[in-house]
Amino acid sequence: MGLELFSVRGELAKDLLGTLRSVAKMGYQAVEFYSPYFQWTPAYAREVRTTLDDLGLRCYSTHNNPESFQGDGISKAIELNQQIGSTTIVMATAGRVEGLDGWRALAARLTAAQDKFRAAGMRAGYHN
Repeated sequence: MGLELFSVRGELAKDLLGTLRSVAKMGYQAVEFYSPYFQWTPAYAREVRTTLDDLGLRCYSTHNNPESFQGDGISKAIELNQQIGSTTIVMATAGRVEGLDGWRALAARLTAAQDKFRAAGMRAGYHN
């Protein structure tokens, strides 16, 4: 059983590692980080991973803003997700998409990112 950490975002912002400990005590086996994780350094991501491992928690996926699916954001998303053990990088929101051409452009962005994620042993997802 897993928990999308957005649901405890207030506690997470105050004490991330303590919140993970509380979540593990409740019996959760997996967590899903959301977009603020993208501001972590690789060193902090390793610290989080150590805590996850110590608590017996897994992180299979993360919820992300569109920046994780374009430019340098792709490589940063890959690096951070590798550190925490996640294999699925989900676009949590695309923002406002206008018309069919907008959806085509979004699909093209996701496809291009997926090609890079796949090379790293990961995959993209879209939360509609």
